[in-house]
Amino acid sequence: MATWVVIEFSPQATEEDIDQILASVNGYRKIYMPWLDLWLIGIPPVSSGEELKVILNQLENFELVEIAEAVPLGEPHAFQANPDDPLYKYQGHLARIYMPWAWEIEKGDPQNVWVGVIDSGVRATHEDIAPKLVYNLVPPGESYHDSHGTEVASVAAAATNNAVGMAGAGWNIPLVSGMGTQRFEIGWRLRTAYYPRRIAGRIKDMIQLGKVRVINMSFSITGGDIVGVFGGGYKMQRAAYEAWKQGILMVASAGNDGEEKLRLPASDFTVMAVGGMYWGWSEAAPDADTEGFIYWRDRESNYKNGLSVVAPYRGVVVASTNSDNSYVTGARGTSFSAPHVAGLAALLFSYFQSMTDLDVRYRIEDTADDRVRPNQKNVEFPADEQPIIGYDRYTGWGRIDAKSALQLQETYEITLETNKWYLICLPVWPKRIQGISKWQESAAAAVLFPTIPGMQRDLYRLVPDAQQYALLQPRDVYVPDVDLIRPYHSFWVRYRSEGRSLITVTVTGAKAGLKSGHDLEIRLNKGLNMLGNPFTVPLPWDDNHVRVRIH
Repeated sequence: MATWVVIEFSPQATEEDIDQILASVNGYRKIYMPWLDLWLIGIPPVSSGEELKVILNQLENFELVEIAEAVPLGEPHAFQANPDDPLYKYQGHLARIYMPWAWEIEKGDPQNVWVGVIDSGVRATHEDIAPKLVYNLVPPGESYHDSHGTEVASVAAAATNNAVGMAGAGWNIPLVSGMGTQRFEIGWRLRTAYYPRRIAGRIKDMIQLGKVRVINMSFSITGGDIVGVFGGGYKMQRAAYEAWKQGILMVASAGNDGEEKLRLPASDFTVMAVGGMYWGWSEAAPDADTEGFIYWRDRESNYKNGLSVVAPYRGVVVASTNSDNSYVTGARGTSFSAPHVAGLAALLFSYFQSMTDLDVRYRIEDTADDRVRPNQKNVEFPADEQPIIGYDRYTGWGRIDAKSALQLQETYEITLETNKWYLICLPVWPKRIQGISKWQESAAAAVLFPTIPGMQRDLYRLVPDAQQYALLQPRDVYVPDVDLIRPYHSFWVRYRSEGRSLITVTVTGAKAGLKSGHDLEIRLNKGLNMLGNPFTVPLPWDDNHVRVRIH
């Protein structure tokens, strides 16, 4: 039976009134949906329809309750992580990308994964910024130029579950802020603009830090901006290319003109361009999700081939620079869509340690829900406004789904006979294993195929772009292309013992190639491993004693 109730309260109902009504039915959660002016209330599971009807009647007997209806809303609350931040109840935008479910799986690895935000700087003393800010990259004597940088940074990495303010998508992920704006005096006016040369410098700074795995850039550069006056656009693109080569995922906003265009940095091939989506509620809509919500590209969001995904555009809760404890509850724009993606990307880097920047991008795209209408503003629209199946220039691969990105996994049990060589090829990125403290050990072949007392283990990997094999063993620093298990990276393993025996190894992780037609899937269909080597190098072992095992 349903364990969720949607309630419309009287305008006279206060927060205290709502809490008292919630307590009367042993409710465990309340979420305000400002786009519908409704509250979503969780109640304990019921054993029958009659018991549910009694609870609904009890709620409707309150003078301040106008409507109380039960709705089926997916999984029970036990599989969600709900922070205690007081403004979280207004952050319906996080629920619309299933972030509470994702947090139950992974809250971020603050020791090894940081998110960078290049913008106008942040109010470093803000109560939801200060606890997460590990580096504030600003020129001497400057702090922040406007509120935009603080607002964007809070969506990606506000301090979460700290009983103040709001929740950030990255939960535990630390923040590195880089000022990418500069003030210029043009004529008699003092103007602030995004300055490509300064942006390039901040990207390089974040590369040097070593732990920044995602950089968010919620701005657009046009000829009318400072780039048109002072130049430097090439330097910014070159720096983004260097970050891309270093495995840093670059995320940028698509823009808010409602037109078919993408500007720098979103238009650059190294950058993941993020558009904006909004939602309504209709149980009758054929493209509604399991919670009865339908989605569309927001009419103000830019679109074009090259757009990656869409994320929440309106009604976003953000931190403000008005004071150290001020917030805005109705921010809008793709500037706030992008940091939702950046926060999710940081969680993926934390949970699947062998993922590269391209892997994380493909994972987000592969698990996105493409039930997003290309240009809808209301619930009732003609058939040609229904979602476009597969990739399209309006919504990219679809609405990001944090839960699916982290949860969709496969488990492989591999049985090996001693004294035989096996060529192992796994189509997964292994998930982080609790209790392993060293960064990336959860994905290391030498850890997942361990040494066993009384046996000798031989473990080799063909080194990329080389005609030789490397012996794999646990170490302090792992080389991803050599040591780590990644989809279709092959390695050889043999366990030696005096007698014959069987060994079972279990590996669980995110499976590659979930969407047909996606770039990653195309490469896998070519039959190559992800090193780009089609296994043509002669093997230095007797083939009579080798078994090939590809999962």
